[in-house]
Amino acid sequence: IRMLDSLTGKMSALVCYDTIGGVLQRINPESSFPSAPTPLETQAIEGKAILIVDRETDERAALLTSFGDPNARSQSVMIVGIRSGDQALGTLSFQSYRKHAFTPRDLEDLQALAGYCAAGLERVQSYERLQISESQLRTIWEQAAVAMRLTDSQGLVWMVNPAYCELTGKTEEELIGKPFTVVYDSEHWEEMEAKYRERFATQTVEPVLQRKVRLWNGRELWVEIANRFVKTQQGVMLISFIADRPKELTLQHELERKNQELETLATTDALTGLANRRLALTLFERELGRARRYRLLLSVLMLDIDHFKQINDTYGHLVGDEVLRRLGEVVRTNIRAVDVAGRYGGEEFLIVMPETGLEGALVFAERLRSRVADLEFDAGLARHSASPSA
Repeated sequence: IRMLDSLTGKMSALVCYDTIGGVLQRINPESSFPSAPTPLETQAIEGKAILIVDRETDERAALLTSFGDPNARSQSVMIVGIRSGDQALGTLSFQSYRKHAFTPRDLEDLQALAGYCAAGLERVQSYERLQISESQLRTIWEQAAVAMRLTDSQGLVWMVNPAYCELTGKTEEELIGKPFTVVYDSEHWEEMEAKYRERFATQTVEPVLQRKVRLWNGRELWVEIANRFVKTQQGVMLISFIADRPKELTLQHELERKNQELETLATTDALTGLANRRLALTLFERELGRARRYRLLLSVLMLDIDHFKQINDTYGHLVGDEVLRRLGEVVRTNIRAVDVAGRYGGEEFLIVMPETGLEGALVFAERLRSRVADLEFDAGLARHSASPSA
């Protein structure tokens, strides 16, 4: 049996036997066979079975390379290729010092034997590749800087790498066979287990998660978590990749929080908590365009406080601000989720009501006017109410 190296194109002997002096011996044919495929081997590798029964009468004998006993010449030969699908693995050959030692039936048997050889060699190569892959994966698993954890459908830990132990402050012995939640603060165990069961039931994973977690020892840290389902001999499992990102994520979340605060300041009236004039008009224009495009109803309500200047002049601006603040609260708690409410300016308020006709707007305006009229506020030792107009 000679094997073909698909990368170099060279041949090497896997096994070779010869009967020398009546004794079957394993021999080294490298001294008589070239490293490159012989012409007959090339034909066999390409799929042509070779049968020579008489060296003296077969013109192909000139291409024959003998092996084994240097004092004898092969008279008959059979050569077939060993193939796995479209891949050439090598050749299987028999040579004899006798003429007509082989028949076409022998050649068919040899082809069948080559098929078994191909299956066996493929398994050996697959096993060798698997061993290399497992070794490489084990090296990656052990040396990876990111923490990795393998858990089953019950949330029990099957494998962890050293980075995971370092991150969580627990040894491998303390983790294997235990629920994955043991590394977290016990206050969140029930919630985390419920989410894990839900994730496993649907076998869906979110994009990379960024969150702040509290460990069993009270340590808090920002982490990025990526989950992937994998099929194993023990069934479907979840492999989790957890990276400690304290500085990056803290700065990122702080930046997001600041940006959100700036966005809120830029679009919200600080006194009432409603949309400011700019945002209210922007949203009004959007709803107006939608109503025109789809021929929908749209109502707009303007609301102000009667004699508000007199309230400011009589009780002071602090009381006036309190009246506006309370009015904004009443408006905010009485509009629908689809409505837009904003402070238009001074004591004037704008309310945009999509898909609402005149009758519905009048009903809402009267209800809002009544609730604002019932609103009382402190002005020194006296209590007063505000009277709105809509």
